[in-house]
Amino acid sequence: MAFPRVVRAASVLVPVPVPVLVLVLVLVLMASPLTTGFNVDTAHPVIFRGPVTDPTGRQTRADTYFGYSVSLGGVRESDGPWLLAGAPRANSTLGLNPPSRVLEPGAVFKCPLRRGAACQEVLVDRTGNVPDPERQYTDLKDQGWLGGAMEYASNGWFATSAFRWRNTKYPNKYLGNGVCYVGTDSVSDDSFRKEVPLYDKNSQNYILPDRRLAYFYSYGEAGTSLHFPDNGHELILGAPGVFDWTGTIIRYSEVDDLTVGPTIPNPYLTKTLQNYDYFGYSVGSGRFSSDSHDTLYLAGAPRGAEGKGRALLVDFPLRNDQPFSIKADWVGSSLGEYFGAAVLAVDINGDGLSDVVVGAPLFQDGFSVEQGRIYVYINADHGLFKSARTSVGSGVSHARFGSTLASLGDIDNDGFFDFAVGAPYEEDGRGAVYVFRGGPGDFVTTASQRIAASELNADLRGFGISLSRGVDVDGNRYPDVAVGSYASGDAVLLRTRPVLQFAATLSAQPEKLEADTREFEVQACLSYDGPFLPMSVRVNVTLKIESFHAQSVLVVGGEDVRFIH
Repeated sequence: MAFPRVVRAASVLVPVPVPVLVLVLVLVLMASPLTTGFNVDTAHPVIFRGPVTDPTGRQTRADTYFGYSVSLGGVRESDGPWLLAGAPRANSTLGLNPPSRVLEPGAVFKCPLRRGAACQEVLVDRTGNVPDPERQYTDLKDQGWLGGAMEYASNGWFATSAFRWRNTKYPNKYLGNGVCYVGTDSVSDDSFRKEVPLYDKNSQNYILPDRRLAYFYSYGEAGTSLHFPDNGHELILGAPGVFDWTGTIIRYSEVDDLTVGPTIPNPYLTKTLQNYDYFGYSVGSGRFSSDSHDTLYLAGAPRGAEGKGRALLVDFPLRNDQPFSIKADWVGSSLGEYFGAAVLAVDINGDGLSDVVVGAPLFQDGFSVEQGRIYVYINADHGLFKSARTSVGSGVSHARFGSTLASLGDIDNDGFFDFAVGAPYEEDGRGAVYVFRGGPGDFVTTASQRIAASELNADLRGFGISLSRGVDVDGNRYPDVAVGSYASGDAVLLRTRPVLQFAATLSAQPEKLEADTREFEVQACLSYDGPFLPMSVRVNVTLKIESFHAQSVLVVGGEDVRFIH
């Protein structure tokens, strides 16, 4: 059981008669803990600058898009923890075999959080543009966008993708199949397994019943989005280009045994999906019914519903030649708002069921342009959801609020999960991130904290283009978060601080003043409480007394005596 801790007591000797007496306690927290939900520390960000990897020196860190994707991990590793940042436009010939130049293949960087450590490129794939040993495909890694997406699982699995990777095995064909790399908690050189789920020769095209030819896997771009469900053994890839850009989602059911082939449902068989929906542009998962512990899968289709955008809750079929089972279907409110560009399943109200958050970053209300909006659907159980509650952040033009979403975990240790929303182009492209707190009842549409790039560093641009899951990397039992700032080539670690609840009490002796009383004593006592608190807290306490009469005497701890005017 936690007991409140007393900071210190102070006594004030006050002369009487006093026409006006006001005692004010002003608490100024000089160290880490806070008294409110604003517990993401913006005073001490850790900013990682992207290295320039181009041997010619022509490429700046902003050119590499360093920070386009970010993750936190390595808390169980001897060299951890660390931040991972994707730089999908980076030039890198480091370790390639053969050492032929590959133009902007992209790269992943590992940034240890210990003082003085520099970001280093991780050798995800040493091979250049070479045929696969089993002749299943031939790499074209140029401008493949390695590091364009990444995901880190709570049990230590890590995945990154190059969704613009192309297969050039067949003459005069550039098949935009996409590639994914899966590794473990160490995220070390040469520790990744390469997966090309859409390489199958016989599935590149599809003959329709009327004999027309459709692009099936040809331009699927697997890995545009990545997600590890909380069940700990699955990996989900979004492939929004499958079947004439209808899109699908791909499931590896056993991430520790990738020889178990993926499930790749044909979206043509799910009749509510249409060409150019981009289904799989974003992915997520959760538990949505109290009657079942089964995982269901959330995916965005930002060009679906004739341009309004869609988000669908689905279950996978048993076979690829069967349709998805659709459990819920949400549609955007206006044409072109890109509803479904980001999706998130997170238990906001603590009932044990996942609620749904959908980003629509191009939403505009007629007064602002591309301000963006999020829609929040609280789970009412048994397949039902409450009507959407919405938030537009600051509501300013071109912010693109809702471009990214991430579950932060319980960052204030109040028993409810919190989440973050990126607005990477707010404030003339500098960017901002909004934190929303979970709690009982309906979703509170006002953010508990707005973190502007301008208050962290004047050079940041595109801040909020990517967000990590919440991971406690500093050991204070409060999850921290990484934010990508790709347009300036930066990645930012924001740490969270313990939340303190202060209680102040005042007492006076004597309680009743007599006619001949010359003075009385007022005692101020300050205590604090909260989960996982540090052993000591530095607090500045100001006692202010206003009096039209003689000086008052302040006695602190029975020792120090000062006069107060």
